[in-house]
Amino acid sequence: MPSSKKARIGASYKGSQPSKKGLAGKKGKAHGARKSATASGSGRRKIRMPHPATPAKEWVTVHLRTPAGEVTTLQSSKDFQRAAAQWSYILCNRRRWNTSESAREEQIQRCQTELDKLGIKRDHLRGIAESDVVEVAVPFTSEEDGWEARVFPWEYMLSAATRPFRQGKALTVIRHLQRQTKAAHNKKPEKLLIIESAPGELGQQYTFDSERHLVESSLGLRHEIITDGTRQSVGAKITGYAPDVIHLSGFDTNQAVTLGVLNVEEVLDGYLLTGDPGVDPVEAKDLARLLNAAARKPALVSCNIFYSAQRVSSLIVAEGAGAAIGFQDEFEDALTELFFDSFYEAWRRFNWDTLEAFKYACNLLKQQPQRLMGTGVVLWSAQSLVKPQSEASERVRTDLLTEKKKVITVEDLHGRDARKLLSVEVKTCNNLNYSTLHNNCELFEKFMLRKEKDPPGCVNDIQVDVVLYVGGESSRYSGSVDMAESSRDLNKDIRVPLFYSIDFLNNENVHTGLFVEVSWQKQLLHRQTYRVTLPPIDEWRGNDAERVWLPSFVLPRDPAVSKIVDVAQAYVMALRDDSSAGFDGYQAVDAGADKPYDGVDQQVRALWAALLYNMNISYINPPPTYNIASQRLRTPSEIINGRRGTCIDLALLLAACLEYVDIFPVIFLFKNHALPGYWRSDKFQNDFKKVAEGFQTPIPPAGEKKGDLSTVQRWPWYHGKNAYQEIMQEVANLRIVPMETVGITQRSGYLYSVGEGIKKLENKDGDERFSFEAMIDIMQARDSLITPIPRR
Repeated sequence: MPSSKKARIGASYKGSQPSKKGLAGKKGKAHGARKSATASGSGRRKIRMPHPATPAKEWVTVHLRTPAGEVTTLQSSKDFQRAAAQWSYILCNRRRWNTSESAREEQIQRCQTELDKLGIKRDHLRGIAESDVVEVAVPFTSEEDGWEARVFPWEYMLSAATRPFRQGKALTVIRHLQRQTKAAHNKKPEKLLIIESAPGELGQQYTFDSERHLVESSLGLRHEIITDGTRQSVGAKITGYAPDVIHLSGFDTNQAVTLGVLNVEEVLDGYLLTGDPGVDPVEAKDLARLLNAAARKPALVSCNIFYSAQRVSSLIVAEGAGAAIGFQDEFEDALTELFFDSFYEAWRRFNWDTLEAFKYACNLLKQQPQRLMGTGVVLWSAQSLVKPQSEASERVRTDLLTEKKKVITVEDLHGRDARKLLSVEVKTCNNLNYSTLHNNCELFEKFMLRKEKDPPGCVNDIQVDVVLYVGGESSRYSGSVDMAESSRDLNKDIRVPLFYSIDFLNNENVHTGLFVEVSWQKQLLHRQTYRVTLPPIDEWRGNDAERVWLPSFVLPRDPAVSKIVDVAQAYVMALRDDSSAGFDGYQAVDAGADKPYDGVDQQVRALWAALLYNMNISYINPPPTYNIASQRLRTPSEIINGRRGTCIDLALLLAACLEYVDIFPVIFLFKNHALPGYWRSDKFQNDFKKVAEGFQTPIPPAGEKKGDLSTVQRWPWYHGKNAYQEIMQEVANLRIVPMETVGITQRSGYLYSVGEGIKKLENKDGDERFSFEAMIDIMQARDSLITPIPRR
C-alpha cells in the first residue's frame, strides 16, 4: 500500500551574490532527492470541478435517508457548488486547523452553518444522529450534471455536524449513486482480481506483497493477479475472467505527478498503468470503463489509491459496478491495511452484506489514535443499502469483536514458528537528519508489525528494542506492544533521545549502526543492525520533504542576536526620536496615528542599521556538504564572528533578531534563493491564518481556468505555491514586508532592500532563480512546537 512519496529535486540556497550595479543572481546547484515528500504535503493537487452554466431545471435533488426513512432532500445550486469546492479544499487542509479540541469545535459550528444554508437544518441533524448510518443518494446522468453533490465531503460534514447530538455514538455515511441503467452482479462473489501497478522506476521502490496476502487471506476467494498491466492486458483479463471483486493497488495520477513520474500541466483523477513506453495515466472515465469491461459487472471495486472517492469510485459505479470504495485524499498505510483487512473479513462473515461490513470496518478506524491521519473512506453503491440492522448481523459483529479479545499464547501455535504468526517489516532512513528528529519525525521509513488471522485473537506484550549507536554512547527505545488487529504501525511510537553532547555531530557525517530487535514470549521475531548516517547538526535539507523544518534554524537565543539588538538600541532611539524608546514589538502599533505601524518599521530599520553599519558582513557560498539537497547553515554567532553568510544564513539571522524583539518573521523560499520578511501587526498574521485555512477560498467563475483548490498542506506554518496570490495580496496591502538581506553585504539601505524583496516576489522577468516555492511563518511554527535546535 504505497503512500510514501519521493521528493522532487531540491536546490542549494546559495542565494544571489549582488553585483555593484545591484542584486544580480548567482544560480545554485541542484541535487536530486529520494526522501518521502509526504511530510510537507507540497504535491500539487487539483480537483476537477466542471463549473457549467447549468440551467435551473438541470439541478439535481439529493436525498438523505436513514433506516427509519427519508430525513430531508436538498436541491443543488450555485451556492452548493461553492460549498463543495470550498469544503473540499478545507478538508484537504485539515492539518492547518485540526490541531486542538477547541479548533475542532469551531469547525463543527462552521459545518452546521454551511449545512443549514444548503437546507439541512438542526432538526434534520438530530434525526440523522439517532441512527448509526445515513445514506446520501445522488442522481447520475452525466459527469457534468450534479458534480457538486458527488464532490461534497458528506462523510466529514455530516459526522462533524451531528457530533454534538450523537453522544459518542458512531455514525457511518454512505453514498448511493442513482444511475439510470441496471447491471447484473453475482450476489455471492466467487472470483477476485487483484491489480497491482507500479510501472517504471516505481517498481524498484514499492512492493505489494503484504497487501496481496491481506486481500487473499481475508476474502478467501479464487483469485488472479495482474502486475504492471497495460490497458490492453487489463481489459482482456477483465473481459475473459469477469471478476466479482476487483482490488486496485498502486498510484493515482496526482501522486504520480508529485513523485515526478508524470509531467503534466493539469492532472485529472485516474490511475497509473504501464504504457509503451513508460507510464500510462488512465483518466477516471477510461478507468471506469476498463474495470467494467466484462458483460457481468463486478459487485465491488476497491480503489486503494489516493484521491479515488470523488471521480474514480463514483464513475466506476456509474459504468455498472455494484459498489466501489475510494479515499477522499491521502491515507496512511497502517489505516488502509486495517480498513481492508477488517472490511474484507467482515464482508465474508456478514454473508457479503456490504453495508454491515463497511460499518464494522469504519468503526474500527474511528477507534484508532488520532495521530493516524486520514479522511473520508467513501462507499458508493448502485443500490440503496440502508435497512434496519438484523439479529444475524448483530451476532456476527459480536463474534468478530469477541474473537479479537481472545489472548493468544505460544501454546496456541502448537509448535509453529512464532514468525509464522507475527512478521516484522523494517525500512530505515539512510540519513537521520538532526532537525527532523528534533521535530519528532520518524526514525524509520517503515516499521510495521503484522499478525496472521490463524489463530484469531490478540497478541500481547511484544517487546521492541531500538538502539542508535554514536561513538561510545547509545540512545535507546524500549517498549511493549499489544496487537488486536492485523497490523500495527510502530513508526510513530519509536523515538530515541537525541545526542547533543557529541562534538563531532557539529562537524561531518557520522556512519553508525541502528540496532532493532523484536521478540514475543522469548521468541525472537526480528534482530538486525542497520547502517545509517548522522549528518552534521547544522545541516538542513531544502527538499520538499524537509524544508518545513527551517524554523528550527532560527536561533533567537544565540548570543550574537542580543549583541545586535544592543547595538541597534541607539538607532531605534534616534529613529523614534525618543531617548526612552526600546524594542517593544507590536506594542508600538498606534491605531490612532496617521501611520499606525511606523513604530514597528522603525524597530526593523534599527536592526537593519546595526547589521549594515556595525557588523561588516560579506557574502560567501555555503560550506561543503555531502548529502543531496542539503545545505549547512551558519548560526548568528558564526555569521557575526566570521563576518560572512549566504542568502539563507542572512535571512535566518534577521529572522532571529525579529523574533527576539517579538516582531513576527517569515522566510520566503525560492528555487535557489531565500529572503526574510515580517508582519507589521500580529493582527495581520492572525487574519492570514484564516485565509490560509481555506475559509475564504472562492471557486472560480464559470468558464475560467480552475485554480489549485485543494493543494494538501500538512503544516500550518508552511504556505506553498497555492498560497502565492494571497501572500502577494498581503504584500500589496503593506501588511507583510519582504526584505532582501543579501543587500547587507552591499551596504544597501532598508528601503532599497524592501524594494528588492518585492521585486523578487513579483519576479516579473520570470527569472528562474526567483521562482516562488513557499513562505514559512516562524511564529506559526513556534505555535506548533517547532523549536530551535540546540546550538552552541
